[in-house]
Amino acid sequence: MLGVRSYASLRDLPLQPDVVNVFRLLGAIGAIVDNMIEPGYDQLWVQQGIVDLTAAARAEAHNICMVMDRCMMVEHRNMQR
Repeated sequence: MLGVRSYASLRDLPLQPDVVNVFRLLGAIGAIVDNMIEPGYDQLWVQQGIVDLTAAARAEAHNICMVMDRCMMVEHRNMQR
């Protein structure tokens, strides 16, 4: 997309990302957590307005730090003040 390579699945990434930043509907979050477990990805940000406590419990059980209902850009701006 726009000249940047994309992958069909988290499992297809050639390198471990520092963070998985998700812009998806609530119903997709559980599957994303599941796809992060096997490769050992451990940082997940979920966009504002999205809270999935079931997925968060599963993430925590697998040592995935999950930030929900937050925008990384907004948080970064707040840190700059």
